[in-house]
Amino acid sequence: MQQIIFEEPYFYQFYKQENDYYLSVLCGTSAQFDITIKFTETEIETYLLKGQDYIVTKANLIFNHPKDFIERKI
Repeated sequence: MQQIIFEEPYFYQFYKQENDYYLSVLCGTSAQFDITIKFTETEIETYLLKGQDYIVTKANLIFNHPKDFIERKI
C-alpha cells in the first residue's frame, strides 16, 4: 500500500511503499512527463536527517535536470 508522505500538486509526490521510498516528479513545460525514482539507502538516510527540505531540493534537481535521472526511472 502506498503512503504519501509529502506532496505538492503538479510538481512532486514523495511516498513510501512497503519498505521503499519513491519520489515522483512532473517534468517538462509544454510536453510533460513523469520521472519516478526509488530512493537509495543514502538518499533515505539524508531524507531522515533533513526532512522535507531534502525532498524539495531533490525534486527541483530532477525537474531541472531530468536527463540525469532517466536511468533511474522506474
